[in-house]
This record gives sequence, structure tokens and C-alpha cells, in this order.
Amino acid sequence: MADTEYGHLDAAIAKRIEVNYEKSLSILRNRLDARSDLATRNVGNQWKSDLATCLFAYGVYGNGCAILTLYRADIGRQMPAIVRAQFEAVVKQTYCKHFPGKAADFIVSEPFRRWMTARGKDLRPERRDSIDLECMEMVRSYPRLLDGMAHSQDILSGKLPLSDRDKRTIADQLDFKDLPQLMLKLDKVEPGWDTDLYATIYRLGSEYSHHSVAALREALQGETEETFRFDVDQHYDGAPDYLLQSESYLLGMIGRLDECFGDSDSEASKDVLPLFTEHQAVVKHLKDAGLLG
Repeated sequence: MADTEYGHLDAAIAKRIEVNYEKSLSILRNRLDARSDLATRNVGNQWKSDLATCLFAYGVYGNGCAILTLYRADIGRQMPAIVRAQFEAVVKQTYCKHFPGKAADFIVSEPFRRWMTARGKDLRPERRDSIDLECMEMVRSYPRLLDGMAHSQDILSGKLPLSDRDKRTIADQLDFKDLPQLMLKLDKVEPGWDTDLYATIYRLGSEYSHHSVAALREALQGETEETFRFDVDQHYDGAPDYLLQSESYLLGMIGRLDECFGDSDSEASKDVLPLFTEHQAVVKHLKDAGLLG
């Protein structure tokens, strides 16, 4: 990518960002590979918290692989929507860190999320029955899911089935609130999660996700309104900026995993320091040059 022009950046800086990103991605993968023993920790809510952290990191890693591939292929216009997904994962993981009960909700919600996705669809009877059965098994394992329901004891005793309305209610209770609500609550316990991040990363990424009219000025190029044409080139001058932003989520997830599994003070954790230092050096360089807001 060193030969690609980005307008506001010189090729050397763009290459530094790319190299550091690749190293961060590799270390995040190594951290997740090291969690092959996760199943042996299957005890109580701490295990659910550990598993939730791994799942969010898994998503950030997978999206990071896609982002780096797009960057190297000079298809940068598709990056914001994927960085948006990383941002959401980081917000939810941070929320689970401060409110551990939500991590348990996240894990327990799995069959109910499948039911929500499948509802109203023409599934094979045995497939639908298997989802209903797993929802019922989860309720028996966690009777608290029926708290507040007048017929909870009849469901637990097998006198009544778990209705579609019940499953929808449970799924909604276990789900995360909207991202702005999570961030407002997070900002009170870990200042810095302000709505500016929501607007610049999540909302902008949503515009790209939904093929919004906001792309009008990018897609139409020309000297005047009368001479415009569609420009389908997927090159994006902002691609290195998004790669730099995305790397902060990679490094953050590495730190979360080290913290979660007690590796923060280990020798292995020291491999992240040079990457973090380089990341911050590039950010400072861009800010000093007036190239980063």
C-alpha cells in the first residue's frame, strides 16, 4: 500500500499504520488461540463474562481481517461500515466489564436470539421444535428469566408451554439497550464514552451500511452540476484514518483479554507496548500536522 496516494497523508505514514495494524491483528489472534482451555472454566457467571469477552474479541478480530484486506485492495469506501461493527463490539464488551450481569444475559440470550431471527419463518418442524426446546431448557436452568410473569410456576412445572410472547419478552429483557444509552451509562463510570464517538464512528458507519444518500457527493464527480458522472472507484482518502481508529479497538481488545485472563502483568503482555507506542506516535504526528481532528 506504500504507493497508494491518500491526499492528506504521505505514503510512509500510511505504511506505518498498515504495518502496525497487521501486527496488532496477529497478536489479537494469538490471544484468542490461547483460550483453547475456555471450556474448562465453565463455572458460574465469571465463565460467562470470560466467554462474552472472547466472543466480542472474536468479532473485532474477524472484522479486522476484513478491514485489512479491504485496505490493501484499495477498497477503502467499504471500511467504515465494518469499523462501525468493531466499535459496537467494544462498547458492549466495556459495558459488560462494568456491569457483569449483562455478560451473563448476553450468553443466556443465545437461543432466544435464534428464535427472534427465525420467528415468522417457514422452518422445518424439527428445527423449530429444537429452538423451542433450547429456550425452555435455558428457562429451567435460569428461572429468573420468568421473574414477573404470572404463569412462571406453571411453565417451570411443564403445565404450560413457553409461549411466543414469553420468548419475545425474555429476548427483549436480555438484549442490550441502544448504543447511545449504553454509552451514556458508561460515560458515568468510565469518562470518555461521549456521543461524539457515536456520531463519528457508529452513525457515519451506518450511512455506509445502508447505502445512504449521504454518499451522493462521493459517487458523483465533475466540474459542474451539468457535467457530473458516477465515479465507482472505491479508493478512499480516509482509509488510513479508519485503519488507525480500528487499531485502537484491536489493542483495546488485547488489553481486555489480558485483564480478563490475568495476563496483564505477564511477559506476554509486553508484546503490545511497542504497538501501542507506535499507534500513539502516529496519532500525535497526525494531530501535530493538523491532519487529525
